[in-house]
Amino acid sequence: TVNAVQGNALCTNPVENTVELYTARDLLMFAEEVNSGTNYKDWTIVMMNDIDMAGVTMAPIGTLAGGCDFAGTFDGSGKTLKNLTIVGTDVNGTGLFGSNDEHNGQIVVKNLTIDGANISGPKNVGAFIGMSYAGTVENCCVKNSTIIATGEKRASTLVANAVSKVSITNCQAIDCTVVARENAADLFANIREDSTNKNNTATRVNVITATAITTAEDLVAFAKDVNENGNSYAGKTVMLMNDIDLNNVAWTPIGQAGGYSAKTYFQGTFDGNGKTISNLNVSVWEAGSNEGKNYASGLFGFIDAASATIKNLTVDNAKVVGHHWAGVIAGYLTGDIDNCHVINANVTCKHANDEACGDKAGVIVGYV
Repeated sequence: TVNAVQGNALCTNPVENTVELYTARDLLMFAEEVNSGTNYKDWTIVMMNDIDMAGVTMAPIGTLAGGCDFAGTFDGSGKTLKNLTIVGTDVNGTGLFGSNDEHNGQIVVKNLTIDGANISGPKNVGAFIGMSYAGTVENCCVKNSTIIATGEKRASTLVANAVSKVSITNCQAIDCTVVARENAADLFANIREDSTNKNNTATRVNVITATAITTAEDLVAFAKDVNENGNSYAGKTVMLMNDIDLNNVAWTPIGQAGGYSAKTYFQGTFDGNGKTISNLNVSVWEAGSNEGKNYASGLFGFIDAASATIKNLTVDNAKVVGHHWAGVIAGYLTGDIDNCHVINANVTCKHANDEACGDKAGVIVGYV
């Protein structure tokens, strides 16, 4: 085999049907070829070195969408993929390999360790395969990694959705976190009866059932779900997974009541998870109106349930301008705020005619 690492092509051996991966660039080239329609059926992809993916965000390798799924063997040969970041958008599945179908051939992933990965997608999110119809995962390990389903459901460390004829044997998950709104699990979120689960272990895997917020766009979507769809999240948890920068976002408070807006309330648990929301800008004051659309203003407008909780959150560099009840964390609170911090904030209440200004304004909460 000729080493083609320094060239512009993958190192291939057509006689033995093998492809050798030496670098992060090799892995990205291989992923691009699969996602462009090369399924590598009857070929073996071999990792020749440990590969560090730090600073690179990649899409999953292969998807059922358009028939671009991988149908060969990926042999980690005992090597490690480090600092892998995968962001998926396909509801079929997200992982190192996204999703596969037996009609193109079975996928095999073996002898591979994934260390320090952050993998997120809307549904069916696993470290090795998101969703599989017919495949094998064996002698693999994922550790020190976070796997998140940002949308509907199913996240786990190995294979999220083993739909049919999937064999997972001798695999480990160590020191990982799994988050999903529904069906979060340590090893498999779903594994059917005709699949094989043998000698697989999970050690110190933290499984969290929550709606995960990973981006500013996720946070905006959550706010719209409360404000426009009337989802109170009662009895449910929403969790920040990353620091969020709201710069250039005109923020609409989560939860509306009073004035002329529809009445919606947040009644669940919002766990900041030790993360920071920066550059919050709430400006809902309206000239000519003594109430306005947002009677209560802040990151949250109205929080109205004894069981509602906002916790473990820092807000840095906030500006809140409202009519009546205004605070950085919440305008109006019935519930609890625990372990929250506000840094560099300016909070203002004013009426349209500038009379009776400062109805109820506070750095943390306007009205309790």
